[in-house]
Amino acid sequence: MQNEEFIKIALHRKRLKAALKNISLTDLEKIISDLNEISAERAIEIAAQEAEIKQKQAKIEEMKALLSKEGLSLEDLMDSSSDDNGKNTASRSSVSPKYRLIDEQGHEHLWTGRGRAPKAFQAYLNQGHSKESLLIK
Repeated sequence: MQNEEFIKIALHRKRLKAALKNISLTDLEKIISDLNEISAERAIEIAAQEAEIKQKQAKIEEMKALLSKEGLSLEDLMDSSSDDNGKNTASRSSVSPKYRLIDEQGHEHLWTGRGRAPKAFQAYLNQGHSKESLLIK
């Protein structure tokens, strides 16, 4: 039984009653007991998540207050996170393509030469051509 189908059955009383029609009372009580335990566990998990979120929010507010007290802003922190060259370590520059291929349909394919060759390039190379013939000059 798929998860979605189970949920459809479980959320509709008539469908649930029909699905449980041939289950013994002992098994039905066991299912109810298991569902109650799962529900209690889920409630504890949700409460823990909510407490963690509140704690995180309190820490954020505390840090904002400390920054404000020191006359700093979040932007000041972001500016100081760049490395010695003045470049932000989180951003990467794009690599210029090294190879160009124009296929039979006239479509241009570009490749930096890094990683696996795209399908168009691989097909071209499998025909016995060299990568050097595709170099961008």
